[in-house]
Amino acid sequence: MINNMTNVIPFRKRGSPPSERRRFARITAPVEAKIRGADSGGDAFELQTTLDNLSAGGLYLLSSRMVPTGEKLEIVLRLCQAGRRRIRAPIIAAEGVVRRIDPRNAGMYGVAAEFLNHRFL
Repeated sequence: MINNMTNVIPFRKRGSPPSERRRFARITAPVEAKIRGADSGGDAFELQTTLDNLSAGGLYLLSSRMVPTGEKLEIVLRLCQAGRRRIRAPIIAAEGVVRRIDPRNAGMYGVAAEFLNHRFL
């Protein structure tokens, strides 16, 4: 599990400057995830990736597939840092919707998704 709380970005309190608009704190440690959905060509895909950040409201990940805004994703993630040996850690299954796509270098895309629902497995 993520033990280093320096990886948590605090949420914005009422009356604080608008530079941080998120409602939930974010964890920025890399977390492995599997996502399923359809790309911009309508082709179904399943992709193993690493989250860039995670919060109670959603996540941001890197993808080699262009996923259109509004597309629903199935997401499964294990709450331990990517690259760690397989340890017993909570697993979350979630359904999300893509809210933003950010083109990146080398054919990669940043995908911001909002959680619609989730459950622990």
